[in-house]
Amino acid sequence: MNDVVSQLFARGRLIGLPTGFHTLDNYCGGLRDGTATLLVASTGVGKTILALNILVSLLKSGTPCAYYDLENGETETLSRLLAIWFALPQDYFLDTSNQTDAESKVEEITENLTYWSDDDLQRFETKELKGVDLILKLMRVELFQKKTKFFLIDPLQALETSLDAQYSYNEQGDIVKKFKQFAQHNKVPIMLLHHMRKPTAGSGQKMKAEDIDDPQENDYYLPTLESIKGSSKITDTATDVWGMARSYGSSLEPDQGKTILRILKSRSGKRGDVKLNLDLTTLTFLERDVPDSITYKGKTPNEVLVGPLD
Repeated sequence: MNDVVSQLFARGRLIGLPTGFHTLDNYCGGLRDGTATLLVASTGVGKTILALNILVSLLKSGTPCAYYDLENGETETLSRLLAIWFALPQDYFLDTSNQTDAESKVEEITENLTYWSDDDLQRFETKELKGVDLILKLMRVELFQKKTKFFLIDPLQALETSLDAQYSYNEQGDIVKKFKQFAQHNKVPIMLLHHMRKPTAGSGQKMKAEDIDDPQENDYYLPTLESIKGSSKITDTATDVWGMARSYGSSLEPDQGKTILRILKSRSGKRGDVKLNLDLTTLTFLERDVPDSITYKGKTPNEVLVGPLD
């Protein structure tokens, strides 16, 4: 009971693993034990890149993590992790003389990372054990053998069976429920990535002009709880829900796109927007417009940047 009381007074403070984004941690308190966070966006917006930015931040701090990559493949994922971790330009991989250097960098990345591709999982599948149940079993092994502190699963749709839409919504809710139960029972945070089923214009809330800065003047829409298909089965089950949108032609700076990450649901009770820029050269998300009033474990963003976290 004392743990519950302490959590009541910890709302709004960093009580979980830091994401690397001050505003996001201010809203959510970090990646908290027992949470299943759903990150939702249309295809191509960059939700996997954002999740990998968070993953890199955790790995750099020495946090053991597990990544279930059910869509992108090992080659694509490693190139992204290398670019984010070491701020590598994309032409780095065009120079074969960098291969030995890249191999040593991969060893550094994977020191605290357990990586599973879809091909890896298929080799472990049996008739009785596959899909969600297989991943949950592997997560239990990693939790106790490797002391894994954070689990990333991308995407939710890859775990669905071939069901009609009216049944797949229920199945998605059941999948999220299983992962949330695992998170709560084992006191670890889990993040699930989810594609919007209808990425068409008008699905969600239109972004403000000042948040887009797009010379093409396209319309960009942020997901809402109501616009996420099957939300009654998915978003109600998830502990936290984040919606994401990005402009593709931002003129803010070369190779950067304005991005909004909206906290749609949070166990902390706080909601709001996290404003980011995506540097397509290094695949790095950077915060913009961080208010001075935001504190991070009692420190301002500038104080955090010049010294280690407690």
